[in-house]
Amino acid sequence: MGTIQLNKNHFLLLGISLLTFALFLYFGDFIALSGNCWGGFGADCWSRWDSALYIDVAQNGHNLVHCPDYPKDWCGNAGWAPLYPFTIRLLHLILPQFEWFTLGLYLSHFYVICSLIFIAFMFPNAKWHFHLLACLIFVFAPGNIYLHAIFPLSMLVFLLLLCFYYLQKSQYITSGIFAFFAVLTYSIGFVLILAVGIWFIHDFIVNEKMKINWKKISLLLFPIMGILLWFVYDYLKTGHWNALFLIQAKYGHSFNTPWKYMSVRFNDMISNWNKRDKWIEIQNFALWILVIFSCYEYWKLRHENKNWIFFLSFTFLFLAVPYSTSPITAIYRNAVVLIPSWIILTQTINYKKTLIALAAFIVFAYPLGILFIQSVLK
Repeated sequence: MGTIQLNKNHFLLLGISLLTFALFLYFGDFIALSGNCWGGFGADCWSRWDSALYIDVAQNGHNLVHCPDYPKDWCGNAGWAPLYPFTIRLLHLILPQFEWFTLGLYLSHFYVICSLIFIAFMFPNAKWHFHLLACLIFVFAPGNIYLHAIFPLSMLVFLLLLCFYYLQKSQYITSGIFAFFAVLTYSIGFVLILAVGIWFIHDFIVNEKMKINWKKISLLLFPIMGILLWFVYDYLKTGHWNALFLIQAKYGHSFNTPWKYMSVRFNDMISNWNKRDKWIEIQNFALWILVIFSCYEYWKLRHENKNWIFFLSFTFLFLAVPYSTSPITAIYRNAVVLIPSWIILTQTINYKKTLIALAAFIVFAYPLGILFIQSVLK
């Protein structure tokens, strides 16, 4: 793994990162109070829905049982990725005096500050205002409220930033190692394998001229091994290698074209127009505009960035795949996975375009944050 050299500009960028983390904490406290949760930074405000499942995995590992009310369906916690809760379990072994939920919250915040600091190392020669914009994009990007919560998304974003960084450095094995951990962190991590696969095939044909580069293959094999490890663990723990799919099956997920459910989501937006809930689908439609724009920007970089096809595929697939699976898929939550793509673009496009995106993100952050605190968002 390559070393990271410090320069004078780093200290300015690191200062901005730390100040932005303070803003992140302030925003979380502000949203909690605005949503009538007086716990501030406490776990009571930031444990919602799936948070309890992640803590259950931390305490007991994966399980799979027939649903009490619908015996033909499968229930349990094996539908949720293991790495984040297993890390909580490790922390609890080291710090048993802390509550499980508190450790989960601290872990989420830890990965946020790690990400903000790492952004300074990703672009060590960035001008301060570009770095500030990148950090603000991180703090307010769609799905940002889950970075505050007892969810694995801050961990996932950090791992993806590392994966992106070492891919750009052509350190494919190192990038692959972080991709390996990323797919063990969140249940749609398999989409990362699709994006890497498209990159690998394109690179094999266009850049390698049909010659095998074994280091580049490692970037594809590592995340595949991550998914296989998950399957092996579930088989040993539950007796079913496909426990993830058995549990998710009852939610009716299937692969379709992304536009199949657009009319359904549009009707949801209209029917909730007099409620705060309308912001869920307004943000989802805005995400499509931003993703299409971002893919176009990455396409324009095809002569400058040899990994452009990966970034383009990643950006499109991480919206299109979850959007196409079901009209109830939590796009507002999955959108946080796109943060690394936005961060890369802050350094390549006109800063005025970034400011426009940031303004939109801030507008969405408030109502979506309130909906999370009020347990409307799942």
